[in-house]
Amino acid sequence: METSYPVQRACPRVAIPATPVKMGGEWRFSYGYARNLSRTGMLIQTIAPINVGDEFDIEFMLPDTEKSVKCRSKVVWTRGPSQEQHDSHGMLNMGLYFSHIDEKSAEEIACCLTRRSLKTNG
Repeated sequence: METSYPVQRACPRVAIPATPVKMGGEWRFSYGYARNLSRTGMLIQTIAPINVGDEFDIEFMLPDTEKSVKCRSKVVWTRGPSQEQHDSHGMLNMGLYFSHIDEKSAEEIACCLTRRSLKTNG
């Protein structure tokens, strides 16, 4: 089953190594792995998907850096739970939009992605 939310992707996404992401709120936490990233959102794989439209806090380390990003995100689409939409480890995909992120964190993400693009294309 695929569910979508009407948000146009504002920035291109860049593939990243599987990056742990802590998701949740004050009392309940879950974890997933980011598989691609942009200045405005990410694709995350998890065994505990969250409903489309739900907002929650996330925290993750930028690839190839020591910088941690904390922001609020919103689920804009999910894919699953049909077998063909699971990856090889049984994880489901969710598209997240960074609904509340400070400008410094957004700039750090953009710089990280530029460095990754230069490595890949350079």
